[in-house]
Amino acid sequence: MNRRLIRCAFAVALALVLSLAGAAARASDVKAALSFVPADAAVVMGVDFDKTRTSPLYRSAVKALLSQPDVKTQLDELRKATGVDPLADIHLLLAAFPAEVLNDEDQFLILAQARVSEARLVTYAQAQGAPIRPTTVGSGKMYLIGNRDDGALAFRGELVLLGSRRMVENALAQTGPSSALGTHLAKLSSRPLFAAAVPTVEMRKKLAHEVNELSQLQSLGLGMDLTKGLTADGWGSFATAAAAKRASTLLSQGLQSARTDSGAQQIGLAPLFDAISVDAVGADVTLRIALAPADLDRIQKKLDGLLSALGEPPQSGGAARPAPGAAARK
Repeated sequence: MNRRLIRCAFAVALALVLSLAGAAARASDVKAALSFVPADAAVVMGVDFDKTRTSPLYRSAVKALLSQPDVKTQLDELRKATGVDPLADIHLLLAAFPAEVLNDEDQFLILAQARVSEARLVTYAQAQGAPIRPTTVGSGKMYLIGNRDDGALAFRGELVLLGSRRMVENALAQTGPSSALGTHLAKLSSRPLFAAAVPTVEMRKKLAHEVNELSQLQSLGLGMDLTKGLTADGWGSFATAAAAKRASTLLSQGLQSARTDSGAQQIGLAPLFDAISVDAVGADVTLRIALAPADLDRIQKKLDGLLSALGEPPQSGGAARPAPGAAARK
């Protein structure tokens, strides 16, 4: 995809996430969404907004997002164009990537479960300059995006699919993820936030350029819950126990280094690193996070202070803006 098409795809994605219409709320249906994950997907990430919308961190993130003038302008434009209430009715968001994304960042798939007006969304995307034309795939409609028809958009019930043409077409075949990835997703998808990956040989070679032990990584997954404090469970499976042990040691050293970092200390992130435990169990590396609500609340307030400081306009007379750390210590 060229840059213009990427901007158009972003406009469509923004419309999906922020202009989701329909007054009647329905529970997220993760199983239905996962059936559209293509067999060639190597990485899948998901957010169940029905389970995360009430969390303090979610509300803080939305507040920070809406404080950005450009975002507010886009939201106002969406309201005028669609007449809907932003950030109201999205239930679930999935992102899937094939191994080729390492060499071609345009290979992706976004699935959103939401009540949307197909006509309004297509009209909005066209108004943003996206060349869109309808076509037929199987027994259903799909929209091709871009001058080269290399992007695609489709609607199936309450699911909206956006991505590269190849990934959307593969998703519409509904073969589901590979057996290995599907097994991991079945274990994790009950969590509000989840991610799983089964890296290919090519992906492991790329990862090994950064950390040699990752050349033996077979799979990894993470499930996270932010509704009461922060809890998470994750794992990485390696080809051998020795590789898992080395990876566990490196990860533990990295966490210790992060914990003692002056910047992390300054903004109060030490409790977060203290709440993370890493172990090697056979050929697996396990990760556990258990952060109490009170500790998470303190970290959140620190981060809110930093975001507020960063958003302050310059002082009159050309005076320098207070350092984020100074603002956080007030």
